[in-house]
Amino acid sequence: MSAKFQHNRGQNARRSPALEVPNHNLGRASSAIILASFAHASLASLLLLLACHTQQNFPGTTPGSAAAVAELQLFEPKSALLDDRHTLTDLSYLNAEPAGTHGFVRASLGHFVDDRASRLRFFGVNLSGIACLPERDTAPRLARHFRKLGFNAVRLHALDAPGVLLAADGQIVPEALALLDHFTAALKAEGIYFSLGLHANGGYLGLEGEAKQRFPQGKVLDRFHPPFLDAQRDFARRLLGHQNPETQLEYRAEPALLYLELSNEDTIFPSSAGTPDDLPDDYRAELAKGYAPWIAQRTAEGLRAPGPADEEAKAELPTFRGAPAARADYAQYLHEREQNSVRSLAEFVRGELGLRSMLLAGQVHFGGLAGVLREAEISDFIDAHGHWSSPDQSQIRAPDLGTLGKLASYRVFGKPFMVSEYASVAPSAYAAEMFPLLMGIAGLQDWDAVYAFAYADQKREYEPARINGVFDLAGHPAKLAFLSTAAAAFRRGLVAPGLGRVELSVPARPSTLPYAEDALPNLWGAQGAPPTMAAVRQLGITLRAGSGDVTAGRSSPVSGVLGSDTGELLWDAQGNHARFSIDAPSLKAVCGWLSNSALDFHGVKFELADFSPGFACASLLSLDDAPIATARRLLLSVSGLARNAQGSQAGAPNALSPFGAGPALAQYVPIRVTLPRAPWHADALDAAGQPTHALAVAHVNAAESTISTAYQGAAMSYAFTR
Repeated sequence: MSAKFQHNRGQNARRSPALEVPNHNLGRASSAIILASFAHASLASLLLLLACHTQQNFPGTTPGSAAAVAELQLFEPKSALLDDRHTLTDLSYLNAEPAGTHGFVRASLGHFVDDRASRLRFFGVNLSGIACLPERDTAPRLARHFRKLGFNAVRLHALDAPGVLLAADGQIVPEALALLDHFTAALKAEGIYFSLGLHANGGYLGLEGEAKQRFPQGKVLDRFHPPFLDAQRDFARRLLGHQNPETQLEYRAEPALLYLELSNEDTIFPSSAGTPDDLPDDYRAELAKGYAPWIAQRTAEGLRAPGPADEEAKAELPTFRGAPAARADYAQYLHEREQNSVRSLAEFVRGELGLRSMLLAGQVHFGGLAGVLREAEISDFIDAHGHWSSPDQSQIRAPDLGTLGKLASYRVFGKPFMVSEYASVAPSAYAAEMFPLLMGIAGLQDWDAVYAFAYADQKREYEPARINGVFDLAGHPAKLAFLSTAAAAFRRGLVAPGLGRVELSVPARPSTLPYAEDALPNLWGAQGAPPTMAAVRQLGITLRAGSGDVTAGRSSPVSGVLGSDTGELLWDAQGNHARFSIDAPSLKAVCGWLSNSALDFHGVKFELADFSPGFACASLLSLDDAPIATARRLLLSVSGLARNAQGSQAGAPNALSPFGAGPALAQYVPIRVTLPRAPWHADALDAAGQPTHALAVAHVNAAESTISTAYQGAAMSYAFTR
């Protein structure tokens, strides 16, 4: 017997016009970190959650009962080439004009706008390393293909990696710069903004010996060591002052440059980049300069916690292995050193170099609460990275919403929020969930930009016929299946923003500075708002003047089946049919253990027969500017697992491993879709969106039509038209 589910939307209304006005308030006077839930949302959310709990029809099957009798059916989808033909799935119309036509993008009232004062959302993708510099004949084809897929932003990551833009002596290679000029001009012409970074994967001249062994990219050190800060200034001067001969503009005056990033995933605090406790003696001595007068001043002002008398007498630079009072002093000192260094570099780029685009210091979660304060002061927007890296587990089953819950905890109200790296790593049987989960949570949280990582990672391979790396989208059929649906959903705002907000109020000078990368999720959780709240309503940090202690606030608890206060999202992490679903007027989607189940989206039904191993995602998108109920063009995407035909023989894969020989194979997922009103015409689509063959349509009555897929002629996407 199949399991039947009803997506109970609870509320169908989007925000009223009165609630469309941003209500971010950065000036509340208080002396503690306080969690506050907006009262108008709490009651509605509670009623919605009760409805979700009482009206869900849970299955009575046992784990694996359906999968045990089903056979894994794989097929070879046509690989995605750099195609720009106009097809049903072509989203080129979303980029109506060249990037920067209406001036520089800037932050205003917590969102991105241009000179029209119109809100802009960016759905982007990363290229990393040498992939940032496609050959001259490939560059325009790649740009046109990105436009068709729905991208309007590309992050050119790790240009400083060895063998990319810089020679061994740190000089820019003219031939590489010419390729960069050609590609950025092509992106601009296709309505795609780009970003540049000063430091990511490269080291520094003068970084050697013990320091290079411990900090191979110079991170941590470049937050206080003057020669490395000067190296960033020098690179910025040369790169931003260069005039692109194809656009006749210097990069510092290029409106298609969305932002400049100072240093990727970097902080002076302990992180994956390293820890200041491991500094070689000469670097530690340099960091310690100024500590004695700083601690004396701090003591005189009564800002120190009482500590051992001998420590106070020595006034030596502590470590994070010391006593609690010493660690607290150390964190405050490092925060001020880092803040001063990054602020100085930002002022140089904005002031002396005259950068007109936005500026990003780095990722907010590097440095914990200190990272929040750093980015809120210096950067034009808040940026974070999230990689779901548990290949043997679906993010749907994560008790804390996994990567998406953590990302939501770092948003700062009043500034645009960007996720410039989001990925589900390979190999994984759950890669298909990457985009459906992202478009749901990003829409509910009202984020401003999301970037997939990466279309091609550290290699110029844009048309592989196989799964080509840990992060690569190119060649991965399960990820590509939902890419354009996610682009349309995010850029068109098809998932309604949360009606209510939960705030974490942070003073400018908090008495404690938790610095771990999971500091903010822990801080939220300790105050009654676990990361699961991100599936219910908007989360964000508010900043205010003053100082004080961390104090607990009040919040409505959430548990079990999670339902958004808009009624459009459901997240059920438990049970044999754990799933995530979206029921918006123009978008229906579900991911999870769907074998032998049916889902009712109030007018649209998905019915899935037995398949193995039982995990899949499916989405139905209106391609018209109309809800599904009245649309004439619909796009169905469906995918289970994907893998290469032959497994890797090289052991555990890394970012550059071939993951075995191709071609990539995708799983056939048997699905029947019931649509409102008849008659419909159905076609299977190839990777370019071209019809390959028609599907039979059963017109049940004047109100409904049903369309079933078949293993013979299976595809990743199908078009329904009338």
